[in-house]
Amino acid sequence: MCRRIFRILIILVVLLAVALTAVQVVLQTDLPRRWVMGAISQELGAKATAGSLQATLWGKTTIKDFTLNLPLEEVGFLRIPQVSLSHTAIPLLLLGRSLTCHSAKIVNPTLNTREDDNGRWNVEQIASCLRQVTANTGKQRKVNLPELDIVNGASIVTNRTGDVKSIRPVYFHGGPHG
Repeated sequence: MCRRIFRILIILVVLLAVALTAVQVVLQTDLPRRWVMGAISQELGAKATAGSLQATLWGKTTIKDFTLNLPLEEVGFLRIPQVSLSHTAIPLLLLGRSLTCHSAKIVNPTLNTREDDNGRWNVEQIASCLRQVTANTGKQRKVNLPELDIVNGASIVTNRTGDVKSIRPVYFHGGPHG
């Protein structure tokens, strides 16, 4: 009886090790970047791209060269050289735990606000995309905000005559409880 239980435990440990190894192998491919950028694009109605996305089993993800583009725009309205996230560990996600982002550190972000020839600002389009996303879900979701750090941010505002104003540096720290 003891040998049987011991064998079952060994088999379970081996299966767990194989599963974690398989997840680690997938994390080393380009699949996570494609999945995450596709989900962001679909959720926000804006094209999301990233040069790389590195995730660990234990809930640390780094995204490099992240850009959000509005439809029909060539220049991204938001460019972030590096985003570091702390979130729910992947083994817990596989066991059915929901994804929670605990903290986000955004380094050197640039927000490009532009006015077109008709006097419409791209931030209006951004707000419109976000309104459509919330209207299409049809349900209210509880949002748990993570701890957020913005380091050395910039906002560049360009009006229709080409005048450019820059607001920098922008530093921000906020926690989920105020």
